Amino acid sequence: MTSYVLVAAVAIVVTAVMSYAVLIFARKFQLAPELRARDVHQAPTPRLGGVAMFVGLLAAFGIAATQEEFSGLFTGGTEIWALMGACLLIAVVGVLDDLLDLDWMIKLGAQLLAAGLLAWNGVQIVSLPVGDTLVIGSPVVNFVLTVLLIALVMNAVNFVDGLDGLVA
Repeated sequence: MTSYVLVAAVAIVVTAVMSYAVLIFARKFQLAPELRARDVHQAPTPRLGGVAMFVGLLAAFGIAATQEEFSGLFTGGTEIWALMGACLLIAVVGVLDDLLDLDWMIKLGAQLLAAGLLAWNGVQIVSLPVGDTLVIGSPVVNFVLTVLLIALVMNAVNFVDGLDGLVA
């Protein structure tokens, strides 16, 4: 249990420190985009918080890799590497979106690609509890369902926050 707390604490602390560092960096180099009609902000607000979250995630993975409880994740298969790759892809596209305001189709394509990378490497939803029954789909259904649900959750987080930089 201590290992889980340690990994979570590292992720929280590193993300918080990096959020502040990214904010200072973005303000110094004026990386805040112009205000849009849909923005709630009164002044341009830096949106590079995904960088801080990604660094926090990498720090947490680094600590987890040193813990006995998590050793199977880093030696057993490709799932953890697929997760890191998917997170890197989303972080890169997020930075590009923050700086260039990418078209929604590009962002959705990247989300589907990242989710597909995870599902292809075995990170899949293999059953769903429906009432008192456990529904198990075919491998193709599991793959498609996983990709769609991961993309749905990414977009739900994006739509729910409503403010630039709030997730970080």
